[in-house]
Amino acid sequence: MRVARFLARLLVAATAAPLLTARFDPAAGWQFSRLFHVTAGADGVARATWTPPHVGRFRVRATFLGTLMASPSRSGYRAVGV
Repeated sequence: MRVARFLARLLVAATAAPLLTARFDPAAGWQFSRLFHVTAGADGVARATWTPPHVGRFRVRATFLGTLMASPSRSGYRAVGV
């Protein structure tokens, strides 16, 4: 199985950026798969690696929880096919 590498670029360094993965179930649609708790380094990039548990369609989304100086936000979805 191949490893997927995720990068989330944040404007505020050293902040949390949860990455949510979901798998596609043909009968039930998108289902939660895994949540990564990653923190952006001094360069403002949060990194995670993931090995999909099985063959199929997955998607990932990054979320920024916000700070006193910056509003919360989230990315669009990025498709991952295995």
